[in-house]
Amino acid sequence: ANGVPNGASGISNGAADAAGEGHGAEDGAEEDDAGEASGSAGTVRRELVALLLAFLKEYYLRDEENAIKAMLRDTCATGLHPRPLGKWGLMSLGEVGEAIAAFEVWKDGGCLYMPILYYSPSYQEEIPGFITAKRSTAGGSKYTLENINPQGEQSWKRSDADPNNVRPDRSKVGWWAPSADAEAVNVEHPEQEVQPAAASSSTPTPVAPGRIQTATFAFDGSSYGPDYLVLNPGDEINWLEEDQGWSRGKVVQRQVVLPHDRPGALVDVG
Repeated sequence: ANGVPNGASGISNGAADAAGEGHGAEDGAEEDDAGEASGSAGTVRRELVALLLAFLKEYYLRDEENAIKAMLRDTCATGLHPRPLGKWGLMSLGEVGEAIAAFEVWKDGGCLYMPILYYSPSYQEEIPGFITAKRSTAGGSKYTLENINPQGEQSWKRSDADPNNVRPDRSKVGWWAPSADAEAVNVEHPEQEVQPAAASSSTPTPVAPGRIQTATFAFDGSSYGPDYLVLNPGDEINWLEEDQGWSRGKVVQRQVVLPHDRPGALVDVG
């Protein structure tokens, strides 16, 4: 008789254990879902920081570093004039700080891949190129400079350039991020006339119809988000209108896709 209660107790405990295992499975599924959601959100926030870093580099190239830092702090969630950025929403002050910190590291590392003009003492003229490395020597820092054409081929290299002979090539406006001044194009889809979600809701400024521009450098907009085009040298774009730094247009003709690894695009008025 005493064995029955003990056996019953064992069965009851086993059922409880089984129930516990069931709850554990449910909890694990919920944790997996939460982890996936958290991971997706984290990816979006990392995209935003990368985008902010690109704009910091762009405005550094334009000699407007202090202006872009002030604007980012002013338009973040706790700033004086908060402004959402499309799918990314409002940026936090922490995200702005993270982007600025990465920007300072980039500067200390030599501003890699920034377009520059190098004054050659031998040729006594400025040669366009890019900073591809920085190293420290007993006599100070030295840059490695290269010039790479739109086909991805190296046409010139200097391994011991004096930083005093190097300056940013400010003609390359729009290199790091689409810019109204560079007349770069930013659209939702290549063949649709859709205003980007990140653009302001204010009345856009019309642009002369039929204004065709030609991409002179490759631009992989997919790294910035779905609102940006992927352009190759020779692609023709009809620029339709501009709205506070954002441009809207569509590709009217694409050229043969060429190899490219350049981080920005410039367009010329056709």
